[in-house]
Order: sequence, then C-alpha cells, then structure tokens
Amino acid sequence: MSDSLIEDVSDTAFMAAAYRAAESERPDALFRDPLAARLAGERGKMIVAGLPARAFIGGGGCELGFLFSSAASEEALPQTMRPTTLV
Repeated sequence: MSDSLIEDVSDTAFMAAAYRAAESERPDALFRDPLAARLAGERGKMIVAGLPARAFIGGGGCELGFLFSSAASEEALPQTMRPTTLV
C-alpha cells in the first residue's frame, strides 16, 4: 500500500460519497443523499479523515467546493432531463 490516501479511481467515488453523506446529515443540508453513507463505507470516511484541512485551493478544503458543485448539479439535472420513451 502506498502513502497516498487515494490509490484508485474508485477511491475518489468513496471520498465524494463521504462528503455527500456528511452534508446529508446536516439539518440545513443543501441536498439529501440517502445512499451516500452506504457507498462511502469505511474507506471513504478514512480518506476524508486523512486529508489535510487546507490542502486545496481557497484554504477551505475540498469539501466546500465539492458541496457547491453537488448542490448545483442536484438542482440543474432535473431541469435538463426530459421524459423519454424506450423503443
């Protein structure tokens, strides 16, 4: 095992799910994702816990930027999708 917390592409999914799970638990959450904690698992929690708090641009950590991006996507996606019929 290397020194890096993120070793595989799937680790970024676990990390993202851990951030979504944490946001979903807040009473004033920007969005709710009832499956995020299950997907994140212990691996996602470990990755997030091991990241330096100020390792990302802006000093606010990755969480803030990720959450704004997720919230914007949650709002925009339903508006851009239209019902389709499978043939």
